[in-house]
Amino acid sequence: VMFWVHVAWFAAVTLSIIFLPYSDQVRGFAIKEHIGAITAFILTFFVSQSYSRWNDRFENVCRTNGDVTRLSAVAAAVMPKADAQVLLRYANTIMHIYYFLLSGPMDGPKWELFHERGLLTYDEIALLKKRGSPGAVVYKW
Repeated sequence: VMFWVHVAWFAAVTLSIIFLPYSDQVRGFAIKEHIGAITAFILTFFVSQSYSRWNDRFENVCRTNGDVTRLSAVAAAVMPKADAQVLLRYANTIMHIYYFLLSGPMDGPKWELFHERGLLTYDEIALLKKRGSPGAVVYKW
């Protein structure tokens, strides 16, 4: 949302500079260089912040994938097979939930994928639909 606010601001400033008639009445008001510098600074700052947030999120995703891989190795090494399978099924479910939430709220097709992939039963899906944060609920299971 903030990206589009900055784009609109940049467009408004640019259009006002281009189409504003330069006359004696406007002479004291027209400060083209300063507005251009401020706009360039704001856009540069915004792009930098956006890239930084994206980079942080990508780093967290990579770390999460590594942690789940480590969890699967530890579970396979020290737990009975049935318990390890349940643990990894829920860990995989949590990852799916958070990835799906990146594209918007959970809807019918997303929930159906959990059942198709063997991650959740229909009863578990019904329970999660009633709760506020499905990832946190599965984590507690």
